[in-house]
Amino acid sequence: MKWFIIVSLILSANVMASGPKEGFSVKKVLQDKKQFTELVEKTVLAGQVDTREKAYGLVDKATTNLPVNQHFKENPIYGELLFQTSKKPEALVGIFSIFLEKTKIVQFFLLLVATLYLSHILGEAKYFMKPFGFGRLFYGVFRFTVINSVRLGGFFYLFKANLAPFGRVMADSVTSVAVDYPLLVKASHFLNNVLSTSLGF
Repeated sequence: MKWFIIVSLILSANVMASGPKEGFSVKKVLQDKKQFTELVEKTVLAGQVDTREKAYGLVDKATTNLPVNQHFKENPIYGELLFQTSKKPEALVGIFSIFLEKTKIVQFFLLLVATLYLSHILGEAKYFMKPFGFGRLFYGVFRFTVINSVRLGGFFYLFKANLAPFGRVMADSVTSVAVDYPLLVKASHFLNNVLSTSLGF
């Protein structure tokens, strides 16, 4: 989260640095995908992490005063993810470019509205079940799972092209540290298979 905030701040600094002398405007950048991509790439390169050790150190420093600091120290996946992301600007370009996909954002909003209506309809069925019964509890979990799976699936489907670069970074990060975690060896293969089928890479 802190890394995202840092990138956002540097991005803002680059926006200000462009200055009025170049006729810069936020609206213009948001309408020009090429200019937007160049700005984000410049921002990521400005905050590039040169080595894995430096990346791990930044993660440790960012979580020093948090209760989860020990967890971050014992799990290099976070530092590896930071390192891989800083080396591949296209990953964050893809994430930020979601905000440029106006048509898809509207489509996703309509999907959310539709799932809210569907959730309401499915919710009515619980009144035909015994109060406090196991069936009613199971149905509630089932409804929650179905509705949120549709939302999540819709999000990945609509923005798969934007998410694919970051998906590759995640897969590379998991693969890099998989040797330290026997369970991640299988997980990395599973992640690669899922991403290759759902995000198309």
